[in-house]
Amino acid sequence: MSEPSANPNRFADPVTDDRMCRKCDYELRGLPKSGNCPECGTPIPRRKGRLPNGDNLTDAPVKYLRRLSFSLAMLSLSAFVLGLGLVWIRSSKEWIAPAVFAVGALMWITSVWMVTERRPLQDSTVPDRSLDNRAWLLTIRYTQWIWFLAALAAGLHWVAVDQPWTGTIGFALVLHIALVILSFIASGLVLVYLSSMSEWAGDHSLAGRLRGAVWCIVVGGVVGGGLSAIAPVLGAFMLLAIGLSVAFLLLLVAGVILAFVSVVQIAGMSAQAITS
Repeated sequence: MSEPSANPNRFADPVTDDRMCRKCDYELRGLPKSGNCPECGTPIPRRKGRLPNGDNLTDAPVKYLRRLSFSLAMLSLSAFVLGLGLVWIRSSKEWIAPAVFAVGALMWITSVWMVTERRPLQDSTVPDRSLDNRAWLLTIRYTQWIWFLAALAAGLHWVAVDQPWTGTIGFALVLHIALVILSFIASGLVLVYLSSMSEWAGDHSLAGRLRGAVWCIVVGGVVGGGLSAIAPVLGAFMLLAIGLSVAFLLLLVAGVILAFVSVVQIAGMSAQAITS
C-alpha cells in the first residue's frame, strides 16, 4: 500500500506570496494554487522552489519590474536634467538656469523615491541589508532633498545678483557650492543601493562599476568643489588649487558618466526581465 503524500491538498492551498498572472498581471494572492486567473483564465503559475543562492531580479513580480524599469529610466533622465541645469547655472545669469536645475532636482527626488520602493519578498528571497532595510531606504530618500536646497540657493544667488545685496551674493554662491557637494555625496547613497540591486540581478561587474562611480563622485565632488571654492583666497597658491580642482572635477565627471551608463544598463536589465 502506497504511502500518502505529506500534503495531498497542497495545490488547493491559497497563494500567499506576491504572484502575478503571466498574461494579464492580475494579483493572485489568496486564490487556490491549482486554480486559474479570474480575469483571463490562465492557470496560476507554480511558485519556484527555494533557490540555492536565493532569488534573482528576474524572479520578481512583473508589476514590480515595470515600476522599477520606469523609475530607473526617469532617474537617468533626471540626472541629465540636473547636469544640464548645473552647467547652465555656471555659464548663464538667466532665471531659466536655476529653474531647470530645480526641475531636475524634483525629478531626481521623485525617481529615487520610486526606485527605493521595498522589493516584494518571496519564499526564495534572501534578505539584503541594503535592499530590505527600511531605515536605510528612508535615509536615501530624505538625503536627496539636498539637491532641491541647492536649487533654492542657486535661485537666491540669481535674485541677489540684480539687487544691492553684495554680501548675499557671496553667501548664496558659497551655500550653493556647499549644497551641490553634499548633493553628490547623497547621490552616492543611491549608487550604493543600485550596486546591491545589480548584485541581486547577478551582474557583479556592474555592481563593481557602480561602487567605483561612488568613489569618483564623492572624492571628485568634495575635493574638486572644495578647492574651487577656496581657490580665490589662497593667494600665490591659487593657480595650483585651480589646477587640482580641475583634475578632481574631471574625476567627478568621469564618475557621473559611469554612473549614468550603469543606471541605464540596470533599467535595460529590469525591462528585459519583464519579457523573461
